[in-house]
Amino acid sequence: MTMFIRIDVNNDTRYVSVSGEPIFDGTGAFRGYRGLATDVTDRIRDERLLRLEHHLARALSEAESESAGLQAVMRAVCESQAFGCGRYFRLDEASGTLRFQEGWAGDDPVFRRFVEDSRSLSFKPGAGLAGIVLQTGEPVWSTDTSSDARVQAKNL
Repeated sequence: MTMFIRIDVNNDTRYVSVSGEPIFDGTGAFRGYRGLATDVTDRIRDERLLRLEHHLARALSEAESESAGLQAVMRAVCESQAFGCGRYFRLDEASGTLRFQEGWAGDDPVFRRFVEDSRSLSFKPGAGLAGIVLQTGEPVWSTDTSSDARVQAKNL
């Protein structure tokens, strides 16, 4: 069995498992292959999520502080998704504002600077991407934060 990775027309990564055997005619000449190709993308995703869940549970159980736990979770999620950094904003219930609490960045100095520059950020409901999430309770995606009008801190 062989595994192939392909990008479909929507630019999504798909995993395909292929197994087969060569076919020869009566003279021994190769005529082709007979086999089966199966999309195993969902299985691969499920296996990766399960590994991530186990990693997160272990990291949280071993964390010596809330800060260490947040760092471990951000690192695991970012590394599993190939993100350069992650930030955690906590809700200040008294003011209804999200305030930067923790961040994680890999080795890239650009991402480290981004996280460091985020330390003074806060978001009121409806303000910025995080504020929209706070207000609506729904996920928000941006494919280009440099040109997305919803992004407040473009200079980070």
